[in-house]
Amino acid sequence: MRGFDLKRAMLQFQTESTIDYVKALRAGVNAAAGRVVVMSCNNFNMSLSPPTSLFDYGMCEIGSDEADLDRLQQKFRQFERDGWMQVVTLRSRDIRLNRATIAAVHALGGAMIFPYNVYMTDGPRYSADPELVVPLYRFVRLIGPLLDASRFTDLKAVDLFSTESLTSLDNAGVKTVVRRAGTRTLVHFIPGYPTSKSRPLTVRLATPARAVLQSAERTEPSVSQTGSFLVAPWDWSVVTLA
Repeated sequence: MRGFDLKRAMLQFQTESTIDYVKALRAGVNAAAGRVVVMSCNNFNMSLSPPTSLFDYGMCEIGSDEADLDRLQQKFRQFERDGWMQVVTLRSRDIRLNRATIAAVHALGGAMIFPYNVYMTDGPRYSADPELVVPLYRFVRLIGPLLDASRFTDLKAVDLFSTESLTSLDNAGVKTVVRRAGTRTLVHFIPGYPTSKSRPLTVRLATPARAVLQSAERTEPSVSQTGSFLVAPWDWSVVTLA
C-alpha cells in the first residue's frame, strides 16, 4: 500500500499488544493472590516509555556517563513528579564512582543494588570490596525515614553555605544534593574523588543556625549550634537543618 509505514505500524501493534498483555497479567495475578502483587520491570536506560508505567518500579543498569549527578537529578525529578521508584545497578569498576552513585541515587529517592557480580561489557563481572560499600548501605538503613520523607526543593547549596565552603567542597570534588523533609532541609554531601584521606573540610552556613550532621563512617550525630561542621570528602554525610 502506497504511503503505508509498515515499521511504524508494527511497532505500534507490538506496543499495544504488550500493554494489553501486562494489564491482563497483573489483573490475573492480583486476582489469584487476593491482593496487589508488586511487580518490577527492566526499564532500559531508566526509560518510562510504555509499558514501563504499568509496573510499580523499574530496575536497570546504568553506565558511568549516566551516573553524572546532574543527569541523575534530572531523571529523579521526573520520577518524583510521576510517583515512580527507580532501582539501578552501575556498570563501573571505579569504586569511587560506585560509592558516589550509591549515595547520590539514595539521596535522590531511588535505590542502587549492591555492586556484586555486576555484568560488564568489557570483561569479567565486577564485585566491589564489601568493606568499601557496606557502611553506605548501613547508613541507608539508619537514615531511611529521612530518605523516605524527603522531596526535591528549589533551594541550592549556594543559598545555604558560605562562598569559602563551596569553594573547598568543589576543590575536593564533593557535590551536594539539597532536599526537604517536612520543615527540615537536608543537605547530602556526596563523596568526591580524593586521592587519599585528606583532612576533613570545615563547612559553614552563610547564616548561623543549628545543624545536625550524620555520616556513613560516623553515624552518631554531631550537633552544631552555629552551623559550622566538618565534612570528610571521602564519606557520605548528611546535614539536617531545622
